[in-house]
Amino acid sequence: MQFEAFIGIKSVETAFGAEKVEDIDYEGYDAARIASIAGYPASIQEQALSYIRSEEPEIAGRYRAAQGLLDQYLTISKYRGMSTKESALVDAVLAMFTSAGHELGLAARARGVAAPEPAQVRLVVLKGLIDSGYIAGDRQRQLAGIALVLARTPNLRYQLLNPAKPRFVIDNPDLPLFYRFTASDVPDELRHLLPFVVAEADVPSFEKILEGRLEFAK
Repeated sequence: MQFEAFIGIKSVETAFGAEKVEDIDYEGYDAARIASIAGYPASIQEQALSYIRSEEPEIAGRYRAAQGLLDQYLTISKYRGMSTKESALVDAVLAMFTSAGHELGLAARARGVAAPEPAQVRLVVLKGLIDSGYIAGDRQRQLAGIALVLARTPNLRYQLLNPAKPRFVIDNPDLPLFYRFTASDVPDELRHLLPFVVAEADVPSFEKILEGRLEFAK
C-alpha cells in the first residue's frame, strides 16, 4: 500500500478564517496495514504488529499527538467571556472592517478621490451585516459592538485575550511545529518560548496582524 494515499488536506476554522492544513491519516494507514495481515495466525499477526510499531518513526507519533492537541486548541476561546464561536464572530467582523477599508481605499485612489472615513466604512459594513442577517439577535449585536470598539482601539484586544490560548500553544511546542498558524496566538514578547524554527518563521503575530489594522482604525 502507498503511504501517499493517506495524505490529504483538511480545512480548520481559525480566528483568521479557514486554514488549509495537511492531514495524514495515520489511523487509516495503520488500519490498512493491520487488515493486510488479518488472514495470518494470531501469533504471526502479533509479531507483525510489533514490528510495524517499532518501525513507526518518532515524528509519526508526535504528529498523532499534535492532531489531538489541535482539537483541544480549537475548543479554547480566544477572548475572555466569549465562546469560541463568539470569538470567531468578533474576529470575522474585524476582518470585514479591514477588508472593506482596504478595498474602498484602493478604489478611491484609483479614481483619484479621497478614501472614505474609517468610521463611516465600519458603520456601512455593520449595517450590511445586520440587513443581511449575518448579525442577528441581541448577543450578536453586542459582539459586533465589541468588534467596533476594538477596530477603533486595536490594543484593547490584549485586555480581552484569554491567556489560556497562547499558554496552550507555548506548553505544547509540537502544536505550532505542525500547525504554524497557531503561533499567531502568541504575542511577540513570548515568541522566544516557541520552538526556534517556529519563532523565527514568518508567522504573523498579533502585533503584525494589528499593524494592518492600525491605519484603518484611526
